[in-house]
Amino acid sequence: MPKINITIDPQPLETKREIARVFTAELNRITGIPTEDIDVFFEELSQESIFSGGVMLKDKLAARQGK
Repeated sequence: MPKINITIDPQPLETKREIARVFTAELNRITGIPTEDIDVFFEELSQESIFSGGVMLKDKLAARQGK
């Protein structure tokens, strides 16, 4: 059984459902593995736990919003 691990900042439940549906469908399309055999795991990290280019994600998002 394939496992898809997604590390992401917290998302609404409906967003996670859509992500899981799309990733599962694409892996099925590409490999032919039945969708019921594909598992998707979300690891949600707070914006204070994600850094890009040495800058905290929370700070990057605030800067984009002019805060």
